[in-house]
Amino acid sequence: PNTGSVWAIEALLFQNKRINTFVREDWLNKLGLDKPTNLEEFEDMLRAFRDNAELLLGADADKMIPYSTSFDVGWRNDHLLTSFVPEGISDRETYVFGFDDRRLLYPGYKEGVRRLNQWYNEGLVWKDFPLYGAGDTTEDNMMKAGYVGAFMHNWDYPYRDGQEGIHANLQKLVGEDAAFIAVEAFKNDAGIYRKYLSAPVDRKVFFPSTNTEPLASLLYLNWLANIENRRFLQIGEEGVNHMVTESGAIKSLPVTGEKIMNSPQNIDYTIVINGLDLGDPALTSKSIALNYAGVDARFIEPAYIITSNQARYGKNVQVGEIRAEEGMGTVLSEKRNNLLAQAVVAKVEDFDQVWDRGFTDYLRSGGQAIINERAQKYDAAY
Repeated sequence: PNTGSVWAIEALLFQNKRINTFVREDWLNKLGLDKPTNLEEFEDMLRAFRDNAELLLGADADKMIPYSTSFDVGWRNDHLLTSFVPEGISDRETYVFGFDDRRLLYPGYKEGVRRLNQWYNEGLVWKDFPLYGAGDTTEDNMMKAGYVGAFMHNWDYPYRDGQEGIHANLQKLVGEDAAFIAVEAFKNDAGIYRKYLSAPVDRKVFFPSTNTEPLASLLYLNWLANIENRRFLQIGEEGVNHMVTESGAIKSLPVTGEKIMNSPQNIDYTIVINGLDLGDPALTSKSIALNYAGVDARFIEPAYIITSNQARYGKNVQVGEIRAEEGMGTVLSEKRNNLLAQAVVAKVEDFDQVWDRGFTDYLRSGGQAIINERAQKYDAAY
């Protein structure tokens, strides 16, 4: 930023998706409940799941988990926690406090964790969630068996993995009507279903110093940026690489030989964009929904839309290197995860003490130094 030098051209992250909130559609129907649209309705739903365990699970009532989460509290409860962030948070604050991608440092975040702590103490949250680390399948297995009523995770999580996934196993083990659906239930202080997503930038395109034709390279990137050109590269030839369904959606076809796509949507070629873009958001959504084997598109399409509905995207801030961040990623992530898990499982009356102790340790362990340097460099540049 000080010299004005351009070191790379940043590609567009077109599928800028993050988290969704999922609830058991069949349980809602069985209890005569509508999809929750706000915090109070969501909490009432969880209590209804808990209080009707015998109706919903029969002999397995003791296995009821109204709401599940994991050791990664910040990721797995994003919609709830960030709904307590005030709408008026500034671009400066989102940058200065944004080095932690779980939004731990955002104003209001603590109150979201407090609410989750209340759920835990009310018996609405899987009590053993802190005991299972990354890669453990215990939680997924409980979802597949039909014991979990709601959770937050990656935007398409229950629909992944075909016959090995949560959706397929639910329908095999519980019944054809058993399924998770995406909902929006967490409004901020302005009544907005705000989601905080990263700046829509992806891979960095570099020209090596040995490049003797930089203008030609730029012209090529410009050609790739044309929607018609990259659309063809992403979906290929009709009847060969894809078919057009009655709705107009694009369904990929398996191809071998010289016209095979060696990477999804030819991402190795379309270096200026990451994610399918057909030029029409509705058509893109319908087409993506066809890529989930064994899952009806009616589950995928709303999930695709909801996850980025009313999103606020981060700014592509350029202030140079932040030296205080060097080597701190793993240390601070572990401290954050420990703080959040301990705060959630604390007794209600101990919450503030547990939070304040862990948060102070996080800041003293390098967090405050990063905040200070980010603030100084942001103010100097902007």
